Amino acid sequence: MSNSFDTTQPGHDQGIWIDSNCAAKERQVFADIEYMIRAQGFVADPNNWRKWSRGQHQIVLCLVDDIISATNEHTKDMPYLFDRHTTVISDNYLSCPTQFNLIGLPQSFFGIYAHDPVGSWQPDRSFCFSVNRLDNRRLLVLLELMRRSSTDAGYVNFNCQFSERQDPQPSIDDLRANFVRHLDNLGPHERATYRNVFHNLQSQIPIRNYTISHAEIHLRSFLNIVIETYGSDTSVTLSEKIFRAIVLPVPWTVYAGRYAVAYLESLGFDCLHDLIPHNNYDKLQENQHKIHNFISVSMSSIERITTMMQDSGAARHHVLARTMQAARHNREVLLRFKQQWSTDFDCWRQNLEQKLLSTP
Repeated sequence: MSNSFDTTQPGHDQGIWIDSNCAAKERQVFADIEYMIRAQGFVADPNNWRKWSRGQHQIVLCLVDDIISATNEHTKDMPYLFDRHTTVISDNYLSCPTQFNLIGLPQSFFGIYAHDPVGSWQPDRSFCFSVNRLDNRRLLVLLELMRRSSTDAGYVNFNCQFSERQDPQPSIDDLRANFVRHLDNLGPHERATYRNVFHNLQSQIPIRNYTISHAEIHLRSFLNIVIETYGSDTSVTLSEKIFRAIVLPVPWTVYAGRYAVAYLESLGFDCLHDLIPHNNYDKLQENQHKIHNFISVSMSSIERITTMMQDSGAARHHVLARTMQAARHNREVLLRFKQQWSTDFDCWRQNLEQKLLSTP
């Protein structure tokens, strides 16, 4: 067990971040849309950088963030999050009708994540599980995973940062204190269920049990367990986390908004459904024991894939061929999105300008 830990967002200086330059591309798209909004006479909200207003009309611009993050009213249901005078511009997928006007970006926006990673799949641990920021959902996924396994079984990075806006270099004591305080945010049943696991992990926080690069751990695991930062029963937000995983020749599961995997498939991606029964967790709402089922699918998939990979014959060949086929296909989909983006965005921007001009 290495005592080193990564207190910045893991992998920002390697892998998909460098190969795709996705962060800079995202900022450029935001800036281009912001410029157009201002040109139409909308004034920025000094208290919320995602909001602009003109008269009674309001615009919310939310990219690679959950729409709910644009408001402080987190208890409202998604359909009523904003009123009918609000236009929300976002890459989020919503599975419910809304009172507000939702304008989605072209699907080719996800081309900002196009990249061609190098390296072959050479698994030597069961799973990869890497998380920087701490919240209830990510903590519960960790606790359920560790209730059924151990940190030694996988490549684990769990930092316990509360927010990227906090001290970028917190001490180990600070991160451990974050972990301990967060136990109080869990319900009585959860605290009782995971108390022993929680206390066993406490002395290991922050966890980083490897010395190889963040990019390498995703090629050294039998399964990549991905947790998207945002998502709910009615919304799906995709980021570099899932797009890093789907272009690698490695099986994966993802904890995200309801129907996230189904949405990825609707975009044309190969989600390896013949190897991973994603539907057993993807269809569930949060209160339908989703975390329990997600980890169950992940653990049973690890066992099955490990057994197949240890077979010297057809089973191993099938897994290697399927994962390579899916990775190649998904890279091609992202590259096609990247090539389409400029044309799609120009057309989309013209339509948005017309809508804003006609808005009183």
